[in-house]
Amino acid sequence: MILPTLEKLQKHFECISKDDMLNKLGNGQLKLGDAEAQLFNTAPTLKDKDENKLIKYWKLTFGLGGNKQGKDGAAGEKKEIDFKATHKLTEEAIQNNYRLAECCQPIPGDDVLGYVDKNGNITVHKRRCPIAMKLKSSFGPRIISAEWDTHKKMSFPVELELRGIDAVGIVSQIAKIVSDELAVNMTKLMFETKDGIFKGSIELFVHDVEDMQNLCMKIAKISNVQLVRRKETTPEKSVKA
Repeated sequence: MILPTLEKLQKHFECISKDDMLNKLGNGQLKLGDAEAQLFNTAPTLKDKDENKLIKYWKLTFGLGGNKQGKDGAAGEKKEIDFKATHKLTEEAIQNNYRLAECCQPIPGDDVLGYVDKNGNITVHKRRCPIAMKLKSSFGPRIISAEWDTHKKMSFPVELELRGIDAVGIVSQIAKIVSDELAVNMTKLMFETKDGIFKGSIELFVHDVEDMQNLCMKIAKISNVQLVRRKETTPEKSVKA
């Protein structure tokens, strides 16, 4: 009888899927709270042991406490959000008031929008992100306009993909541009070669789209590099904002 209860909770929290709901429970965006009592008390066919098993599963897996206070004050307190305003994504606001979607990893300079969930939490997506498009279609009134402020202190993760003709020293040339000339924080560098062609990826942190584009232009000037561009993430169907 647990699955019907999951479906009721999914509907109550207005989530796109069960995976969406579990993901939000896992990162603290949702709390069972009153919904737990309301849904379980109105489910006469749910046995006590099933109810306890479901609650225990959530609390052990996600560390949910139902009545914990968040950063913004008392439990269940909702933020006042102006849905008509364009929200400025300053560095301070990003740290305190917004969450950057993992599905599309927006960075300053990307065209973005915000999605406000039932608890008043705001997730920032690229406008062309498939998840954002689905949220806009399903929960249009909860979409807000957002734009970036100047960011030169905070850094954001991006991944570049590269392709070209394999040649001696090409990897070290690329690494030198990334780490020395532009002083970019590189976290991962991977290359593979086959039949004289190399493919690679670089994971690094940049301040904004402009920094990333400048880096790509520098790398593109290396002889034998045929392609360098930002890798766009492709969210799986089970990954929701």
